[in-house]
Amino acid sequence: MDALIYFIIASFIATTGISFVVRNALKNIAVKPDESASIQSKMFIGVAVVEALPILFIILGYNGIESSTMNSTIPAILILIVAAINAFLIRRQSKELLINHSTKEEAKPLISALEKISYALVTAIPIVGIVACLIK
Repeated sequence: MDALIYFIIASFIATTGISFVVRNALKNIAVKPDESASIQSKMFIGVAVVEALPILFIILGYNGIESSTMNSTIPAILILIVAAINAFLIRRQSKELLINHSTKEEAKPLISALEKISYALVTAIPIVGIVACLIK
């Protein structure tokens, strides 16, 4: 398998998994803002667990990048698309929770802050993948 495929797989697993974990955390904070510290702790543990496998794929990708024969444009575009879709899903979830009447008022600033943090989390592995495509 070509090394750039490993970066695509890593980006897909990382962004999809992190998006799922973050969206669940956002929902839980909207309902129980008083437990936000516990929810965020669980979310970061979930993110760490989700990123374990993609990091292994990143290592495999960098090990074989010199022998890669694939054009790096298509993998870079796929990585960007996957990251953008999952960032959009997080934004949509956050927006729905912020306009939802059942969301507690004290949860809204927490939701906004967590949304911003989640963008950094969702784009971390894809940035590594795009850099790998650029250096190939």
